[in-house]
Amino acid sequence: ETVTVAGGIATVTLTDTVAETFAVAITNGAGLTNPSSDSIIVSLGPATQVVITGPGADFATDGSTTLTVQVQAANSNLVTTDSTTTITFDPTLSGTISAVGTGTGDLSYGVVGGAETVTVAGGIATVTLTDTVVETFQVAITNGAGLSNPSSDSITVSAGAADHMVVTATDGSANTGDSEVLSVQLVDQYGNAVSSASAVTVTVTGSATFSATDMGGCTGCQSTSGTLSASGAGSVTITDTVGETVTVSANATGDAEVVANVAASVDFLAKFGYRKSLTIDRTKVACAASPPTTLSNFPVLINITGDLDLRTTTDGGDVTDAQGDDIIFRALNPTTCGGPSVCTLDHEIEQYTSAAG
Repeated sequence: ETVTVAGGIATVTLTDTVAETFAVAITNGAGLTNPSSDSIIVSLGPATQVVITGPGADFATDGSTTLTVQVQAANSNLVTTDSTTTITFDPTLSGTISAVGTGTGDLSYGVVGGAETVTVAGGIATVTLTDTVVETFQVAITNGAGLSNPSSDSITVSAGAADHMVVTATDGSANTGDSEVLSVQLVDQYGNAVSSASAVTVTVTGSATFSATDMGGCTGCQSTSGTLSASGAGSVTITDTVGETVTVSANATGDAEVVANVAASVDFLAKFGYRKSLTIDRTKVACAASPPTTLSNFPVLINITGDLDLRTTTDGGDVTDAQGDDIIFRALNPTTCGGPSVCTLDHEIEQYTSAAG
């Protein structure tokens, strides 16, 4: 600014929104001697806010991201002298704080959906975030100094690299001669669906064969090769005329690494023309122990009244299988039986009225 003096005097007003030391050089147009530059120090005002300066980037389940916040004074100036303000990072859903970068944490990190409180260093706090689920989670940020807080940071997690195939049966059992549909899905190491039109080979054991497939390949065979859809999904239909438990497995064509692949079993039931799915609601099973413990081998009373499909007048009024059982109960999930095959549960028929079912 050039100023024409009034009465030999010139005055200006100076401001600065940055904490710094600046100099003002003074020169004149009359050939007079100039003074040395004037040095002025601008100091920080009090801290007023916590600001996200490095938001978390979107990442895949096999990756991570970093989230950085600052304690700032007016005009977005970092309060470098602050080493006492605490910042709490609180992720939702399956978002997980895996490490603290800048600042000192309370060591609560590593818990899915758990919060971590960090004491800033030089006014800065940084955490690393991970998530093994495909979702969008939020990270709420609050402070212990009464400063204004930023809005929650939103981070989207996508599937990681393809890792293995998962086969899932519709209900895990079928009558001999009937069919069962099974889905095939390409997933990452955490079981999230991966979109990729991958080549796949599906096989079935026992006497079962493929009767249909939406991936291409053969029918009437026990091993079929095809291509998953762009979403990494496909399905096959199997049938079996023999009463047995068969296993259906899928593998990326040409991939010898099959350990991670998840197979499904289907129990083909001989001589039973009617099946009914029963679900036990675990929330209705109470445990009086303190603390509560996992219950196993507990009795369940099943009462079915007036089921027309259970009526019969054949076999002397009995519904029997090859072992002479009237009605049997079988676990849908093979893991219930501790192995790869579906098993018959121990049971006792207290009363059966064949005329009414």
